[in-house]
Amino acid sequence: MELKKFFKKYFRPCDLIVVAVVLAAGFSPVYVHSGGKAEKFSIIVGGIEKISIPADADTIITISAPLGPVKIEIADGKARVVESSCPHKICVRSGAISRSGQAIACVPNRLMVIAKGSEEKEKYDAILR
Repeated sequence: MELKKFFKKYFRPCDLIVVAVVLAAGFSPVYVHSGGKAEKFSIIVGGIEKISIPADADTIITISAPLGPVKIEIADGKARVVESSCPHKICVRSGAISRSGQAIACVPNRLMVIAKGSEEKEKYDAILR
């Protein structure tokens, strides 16, 4: 079936407008709440901040966590988990963070890497335990 006939048969002109509005509303939090460039990265283990590293410090740090060591790399204003002792390695696959408010979480190791900037609010949206 031709694409034009398919759209004519199953969609009305206003349907496409509704779909576009819903998609725009769905992606708007990504653009509205994106923070500025990170100035430092806080590494939290078990709810306690272990270390805070400036974003411009190119370094690799190994933090001991409940399941074993976690290797974190900070380079070019970005932070990422390079190696982890957790079973599924979701924190490693999550990639690098570089904007204020972004975070990497390793739930089995109770570890978080949070990007912080100067414009960041001191209040949290939510705290989970």
